[in-house]
Amino acid sequence: MTLDMDAVLSDFVRSTGAEPGLARDLLEGKNWDLSAALSDFEQLRQVHTVNLPRVFNEGRYYKQPERDTPQHLSKAGRSCQQKQEDNAQEKRLSRGISHASSAIVSLARSHVANECNSEQLPLEMPIYTFQLPDLSVYSEDFRSFIEKDLIEQSTMTALEQAGRLNWDVGFHDRDLVLRKSLYAMMKSGAGERGPEEEVAMATGTQQNKESGLVYTEEEWEKEWNELSETCLQ
Repeated sequence: MTLDMDAVLSDFVRSTGAEPGLARDLLEGKNWDLSAALSDFEQLRQVHTVNLPRVFNEGRYYKQPERDTPQHLSKAGRSCQQKQEDNAQEKRLSRGISHASSAIVSLARSHVANECNSEQLPLEMPIYTFQLPDLSVYSEDFRSFIEKDLIEQSTMTALEQAGRLNWDVGFHDRDLVLRKSLYAMMKSGAGERGPEEEVAMATGTQQNKESGLVYTEEEWEKEWNELSETCLQ
């Protein structure tokens, strides 16, 4: 049975009122499991109800005090009015979460793009990072093992020991900014290793020696050529 991702995305947006970009991110994070993604959205909504600043939170916590409220307003009238306010707050909050997510991702993309477009190409790389292949082509058991062993345990432990927040964030490089930057860097170097590459090679060689793996000059050359070909694709 083929999963209709567009239909699932539409169902999610219709159920939550979330922005399509946020909806897709949540669904992809749960392998397009609608129920699991809806559960994550509900948890996110509950957290943001308390923690979001006023610009993103227009809920009860920041509700302005009512002024000149008629004392003779009936109890039934209050209940109806409160229900309408709650519905309006829910809608504003949903849009607030979505808008905040889009703004953060857009800012991150712009920051990376600006870094890559500079002459010195000072790519800002995280201290702790890893790259995952497309895990959807593997079995569920193998995906679960990788996610638990690498992400949930190793990453969390490393971040906590470093005194950092025990969560991580990422976004798709849809504009291929990093590949374009790699191409420019390789092109400017005319395919030859510079001082930085030599230092990286020496560091890698030392680490490999400690682990019992030593590259020959031919193997390093092969690695460099493969990298050169990759950046041109």
